[in-house]
Amino acid sequence: LALLTLAVSAWLILRWRHPLNMSTPFDPAWGLWAAAMSSSLLAHPSGRGAIAAWWAGIYMGTWLLLSDLRRRGLRGEWITNAALIAAVPLMALAVAQVGNWYIDWLRLDRVQVAYVPPRPPSTLGNANALGTVLTMLLPLALAQFFRAAQPALRVLLVGWIAGAVLVLYMTFSRGAWGAAGVGIAVLLMLTLPAKRGWTLRTWWTRRSRTARTAVIVCGGIVLIGLVLVTLITLRAFD
Repeated sequence: LALLTLAVSAWLILRWRHPLNMSTPFDPAWGLWAAAMSSSLLAHPSGRGAIAAWWAGIYMGTWLLLSDLRRRGLRGEWITNAALIAAVPLMALAVAQVGNWYIDWLRLDRVQVAYVPPRPPSTLGNANALGTVLTMLLPLALAQFFRAAQPALRVLLVGWIAGAVLVLYMTFSRGAWGAAGVGIAVLLMLTLPAKRGWTLRTWWTRRSRTARTAVIVCGGIVLIGLVLVTLITLRAFD
């Protein structure tokens, strides 16, 4: 939070010295967002409310910062790739924090306690914050997968998406689960129907062998994950 505050503040100073048109399609929402956060803080004054308002301000500032960089010539693909790469250590640390618990749980002969797995905070201090980051990045990773032309890049993105889904489940952040589902649904609605005459059959037949393999592997990983989640949940009620 402190580092983001410094970065956004430094950008505000640079923008003041080198102004540029910053209008975006989301500008009408800034006032509503600020009003919602202000009313929430005034109705429930607390330290957590103040930190939430601080985060909201940083989110808005970060959005404007990235929009400014895009207008100054920075490619959006570079920003997305940097964010995906930066998330890899977060996901790896999250798995390291709670992975042993899941392994020990699966080794149990009998389960006599409730299924309450630990929630990994990674470096963000809170599992909900980690879920928020993955919620934001999952649709971007899918968009990169659809755009990627190199087979190797597609395989890497499949691995990233599978890891993100696994860690998102481990956070047990129901809000993040729902938000990720909505974000992915919106991405698919905006992407797939844009292609004229699109159907699942035509899309599949036009894919290369490498792309089909990547889809099958990704689907297999998701299916295995669903099976494991179902088994763990059933063991909780055994």
